[in-house]
Amino acid sequence: MAFYLTPPSGNIALHKLTEYTVTRLQFLRRVMETNGHQLSLLDVVKEGAMCSDCLIEGSIKDKISHFMLRMTCAYDKSMTEFFITTEAILFDFRFSCMNFEELCRLFKSLDVHLLRVKRMKSDDFPLLAYSNEIVSNLNAFQNIKDQFGKWKHFVHKYLEGDNDFFCLPFQHVLHLVAKRHVDLHHGVASISIGKLRDVVAGLYRKMLVEYMTQASKFLHTDDTRIRRLIHSIKALYRMNCCFDNTPSFRKFLPAVSVDDVVVSMPPCMSHLHRTLRTQHRLCHQSRIQYSLFLKEAGMPVREALVFWRAEYSQPRASIGNGGHLWTGNEARYTYSIRHLYGLEGSRINYRGHSCHSLQNSPRCVSEQGGCPFATFDRDNLKKILDIEGIYETDEILEHAAKGRYSAACAHVFQWKTRKMDQKQCLHEKTYQREDGLTVLESELKSCNNACECSDKYENVLAAITSPTIAEDHRGETQGVMPAEQRTVKFDTPVQYFDEFQRLLNSMQDICSNKTVI
Repeated sequence: MAFYLTPPSGNIALHKLTEYTVTRLQFLRRVMETNGHQLSLLDVVKEGAMCSDCLIEGSIKDKISHFMLRMTCAYDKSMTEFFITTEAILFDFRFSCMNFEELCRLFKSLDVHLLRVKRMKSDDFPLLAYSNEIVSNLNAFQNIKDQFGKWKHFVHKYLEGDNDFFCLPFQHVLHLVAKRHVDLHHGVASISIGKLRDVVAGLYRKMLVEYMTQASKFLHTDDTRIRRLIHSIKALYRMNCCFDNTPSFRKFLPAVSVDDVVVSMPPCMSHLHRTLRTQHRLCHQSRIQYSLFLKEAGMPVREALVFWRAEYSQPRASIGNGGHLWTGNEARYTYSIRHLYGLEGSRINYRGHSCHSLQNSPRCVSEQGGCPFATFDRDNLKKILDIEGIYETDEILEHAAKGRYSAACAHVFQWKTRKMDQKQCLHEKTYQREDGLTVLESELKSCNNACECSDKYENVLAAITSPTIAEDHRGETQGVMPAEQRTVKFDTPVQYFDEFQRLLNSMQDICSNKTVI
């Protein structure tokens, strides 16, 4: 991969230049259509590299297609926004998929530019080689390198999930300052090394914006062949790529937040999570099942390595759960996780298990995975329901006993969402003291009866009181629901998770009441 700081030089046939530019435009259109979703991006990038050499990251043809399309898009505001947005998404995705060697090569490619910046004050070096904005961003990379000595030390800490910090002037990370993800002291931002991906992607985007601005002001050509090419690319863009350039919500699940979202997981996955936290190990198939679930829930490969390293670095709590310590087996575990993400071996973009496959998969005695409604006996199933906070279990147990496993899971979903209306919400009120100072006071109130949130809760909960239930393994409909109530459907554990997360967010929005006195 490259930062695309220096355009390639040489001769190329016009038809090849046209082909590469058109191919990249069509490729970026597909990137935009993914809305930044990691699994979809992996498919798009993999298919693109197989279809054309100009989409193989870091190749000379990749650079040709990038710079030619950059120049073409610079003449049109809409195309500029499209190019910056899609290239930033692509860069961020490629960065998230890199291993140690690839990250080291990426950062070392900056060294020649950092050296040029140091020499810019000398008389034998042109002062206009870089704009002030580009120099500022390159200096940010130089600051990072100076704090750790060598790129490989920095990359190692990042991939190991180290808790170390690095510092940059706050103006380089305004997007993190706005989200309060950094500590500020005298204009210097102290940034967790785990935020490296956000920092690098932000710096890349700023440099891309600057280069596009320069191109729109200074790049002009009288070559009729290039002008015809630019005109045809613009026409192709207007026909196929004119849509909202703002990608929709992108799921992101960091390793440190998994415990916070367990409540949104279906019983099959929450059981695996609790087992992992208790035993610090999962059997092979269970580990694959949970890894793929976390992948589809929004956990990038780097966060997955941090998550599994933290658990497998601890001694296992009992005999028989399998798995060696991470230390001494890091290469094997790392390869296994990257393989599940389609980054090693056959590079297949594996998807998570469906409910149907979990319900019908054979399960040995030592495995913890699978569908608990299909594999657990009544007593163990009741224990899981107790942990989930569900005490009226007769109907759920009856569904499980009769082989209606999806119906049982749907009722768990219902019970967990019904508990939301008992949740306390934060109510804020502001008032002015006698000295003129505005004071914000907060208090928790039950949303059951004590506030106007109650009616809003009921409206939201009414929409999910009877989720649509998938067919069971015999193809029989598991309960007939009125059509107007069939608003929720999940055929995979991650669909259950996403829907529950959506409802939690809706509840939080409802409870953001503010009363001004």
